[in-house]
Amino acid sequence: MIARRGSGWLASTLLLGLCLVLAAFVYLQLQREAPGPAPSGGGATPPLAALPAQPSYAMAPVEDFSSILERPLFSPTRRPPAQGVVSAAAPEPELQVTLVGVIISSEEQIAIVRLKDAGRFARLSVGDSFQGWILASIEPSRITFRRGDVEEHVELSYDVPPVQKPKRRKRRQRNQRNQDPAQVQPEAQQN
Repeated sequence: MIARRGSGWLASTLLLGLCLVLAAFVYLQLQREAPGPAPSGGGATPPLAALPAQPSYAMAPVEDFSSILERPLFSPTRRPPAQGVVSAAAPEPELQVTLVGVIISSEEQIAIVRLKDAGRFARLSVGDSFQGWILASIEPSRITFRRGDVEEHVELSYDVPPVQKPKRRKRRQRNQRNQDPAQVQPEAQQN
């Protein structure tokens, strides 16, 4: 049997008809299962179930939690802190510097910092000690200081420095100031 080129429309038409029948079937199923609109006037809604007088969950008495105080969960030794001892250590003074420049080359790494209180500059390399801290690393946009187990990062400051006023030039002599510059002649040429 030889198939003709024009017979493709029959298969397309049959598939389209099958899709329409299935769509109608799905539509009818959804219409049957969907609740109808609520009656607008006379029908009353069914009452809701009453809530229980006592909730099903009740908090345990405080005495049941005494073991947490005896063996604190977040203490490494699981022992309560000693009475009268303050566990918070005095905060270490933070670095009083601003990172203003970083120089990284194949031979060396240098950080230029400005002391906040004095406005002086210091040039530091990795391993240098500064204000009780040791410079641990130099990166393109920050440096890291270390003191024992404590690390402090200082980010590069992109603040614009304050504008400095230009220095004043010495004043010309009073008689030269009021004259035309073309008329003023040096003393050596006048003689």
